[in-house]
Amino acid sequence: MKRSFIVGISGAVALAAIVGGYWAGMRSGIELAHGSHAAETGAVAVAELTLLEAGHTDKAKLFLEAGVEDGLAGWSDLTSMRARLSEYIFGSGLPPFNDERLVRRLAQYRKTHPSPWAVPAGVAVVESLDPELNWRPLKERNAKIATVVERYAP
Repeated sequence: MKRSFIVGISGAVALAAIVGGYWAGMRSGIELAHGSHAAETGAVAVAELTLLEAGHTDKAKLFLEAGVEDGLAGWSDLTSMRARLSEYIFGSGLPPFNDERLVRRLAQYRKTHPSPWAVPAGVAVVESLDPELNWRPLKERNAKIATVVERYAP
């Protein structure tokens, strides 16, 4: 009896340590991911500013348009059930990146300004000439963006 009690307590302590360690590690990982994204965003901002200072406004605008595309494409990841469950369990301790006002602004911009990053209309002809060119990932991304724009900028 005493032995089974010790084994049971040891198992419960080990399980609590595993769950606690997993929770702490996930929370730390989420915060590190946001930090690395902030560093990446800052590096892109420096490139954009450098282009603007050099008078290359078209190139800087292309970088900024890519940011709009990334925001629209990433919205479904931020609002997925997996992300909501993760935020509920682990919390984020960060600003709410799933604020609908953000995506509405991006969608409204994209609705009135066609994307320079969209897959060109004649891609089917090019694909038929060279089957190794795979435009499918870009087409799927464009479809995801179009869905978000249609939903949030009616």
